[in-house]
Amino acid sequence: MLLCAFLTSCSQISNSDITLSCKSSEINCYRFSYDTIDKFKSSVYEYSKEWDLLSPENALSTIYLDTDLTIENSGDAVKLIESNPKMIFSIGKYVESHNKPREWIFLSEQAFIRSWNSLKR
Repeated sequence: MLLCAFLTSCSQISNSDITLSCKSSEINCYRFSYDTIDKFKSSVYEYSKEWDLLSPENALSTIYLDTDLTIENSGDAVKLIESNPKMIFSIGKYVESHNKPREWIFLSEQAFIRSWNSLKR
């Protein structure tokens, strides 16, 4: 129940005028690894086990790296994941390689988690 409240509140933060900051100790902006696709998948599995989420196996079966990506803001990243969750690794790599705010990854990960795990359980 606490996890649902936390994930829902993070979703609400992204849609409000409040600025999300990865400097806060309450927000884990480094929950998934973007070093390699295998490390990414492993970190997603570990996270889902830790938080007792549904299996991410189906969502992870289509993950790939698209290097032809341009994202202007966190809203663009979230919209891309909502319509195409398999792009999460690509967004993570893009944010890291283009020195964009880590908060963009966090918000995208929230959308990715919602794509394979109902927060209404």
